[in-house]
Amino acid sequence: QNYSLRVILKGDAAPVTISLLAPDTNNTLFKQTITTTTSTSYDTTALNFTHATATTNATLRIASTSTFSLGSISLTPQSNTWRGMRTDVVEALHSLSNHGLLRWPGGCFAPFYRWKIGLLPADERPPIETPPDNCAAQPGGIEAYTGGMMENGVAVDDFMALCERIGMEPA
Repeated sequence: QNYSLRVILKGDAAPVTISLLAPDTNNTLFKQTITTTTSTSYDTTALNFTHATATTNATLRIASTSTFSLGSISLTPQSNTWRGMRTDVVEALHSLSNHGLLRWPGGCFAPFYRWKIGLLPADERPPIETPPDNCAAQPGGIEAYTGGMMENGVAVDDFMALCERIGMEPA
């Protein structure tokens, strides 16, 4: 199967090793070392690889001897993506009987979304940083489960295309 791996990170010009390990045995299914270029802005690395082993419980390991910040990561079969989104999820949304309004970005992240950044190419969109304790719906705020960072993967044009594809109105 062919896979696409996309990693967004920043660090102090140090090597970062990305490995995919088989469950239980920790045999390496994929391994690649990349080098971060700057600690002030995020770099995107897109990798494609093929592996004969099929598993649903592999471990993705990202490691370095230096400090780095992880913006976001995506690993998916190449046959299961549309505009960076999983096609099975898009089709599940389409199959819902509710074809009304689809709200985006929504939730606790909405006050921090900057639509102009959403017009940038995916590789240039930094993660969205949110302040601690800003979300009453989550004990400890967004910081409690995201470290205060949110992936900025869905752009304005992606959202509009999604609405059209699944038969919903943007809101």
